[in-house]
Amino acid sequence: HHNSYSTRPPREHSSRDDQCNHTLNAMASDALDISETRRQAGDDSPWVVDVVRSSDGKVQATMEINEELLPPRENARGRVIWSLPDPDVQPRLGLKDKERVLSAYKARRKERKRENHEVAKVLTKEQKKVEKRKRWAASALQRLARVKLAAAAV
Repeated sequence: HHNSYSTRPPREHSSRDDQCNHTLNAMASDALDISETRRQAGDDSPWVVDVVRSSDGKVQATMEINEELLPPRENARGRVIWSLPDPDVQPRLGLKDKERVLSAYKARRKERKRENHEVAKVLTKEQKKVEKRKRWAASALQRLARVKLAAAAV
């Protein structure tokens, strides 16, 4: 039951919480943006978009716009409601399509990071082997030097 001293009606949930959550989500997704579609080189080159970091406008990646990246979207009944236009027409990407491009970019970035991590792991294994050899060589030299010094001392 609600307090009789309060003049404010009881609230189901705080709209401020919603605003906070919204700004958090916006911050996470607004970190990257998608440029307008453009030709990569000449008139017959493929259409591309740039994935741009919002904070400084730095181009993070250039993604080719094709059927593989953006297959036709269908509604619940299976009717195609969006598909890429003919190659000679500039594609216009809606919010959903930009999100699809971003998620493809993020997946690609994740994959690259994982590959780099694997390469780094292999490298460090090799590094460790090399360093171990160096340590063995150093200790062998020290042993030899000790024997020589002992012999010279006699």
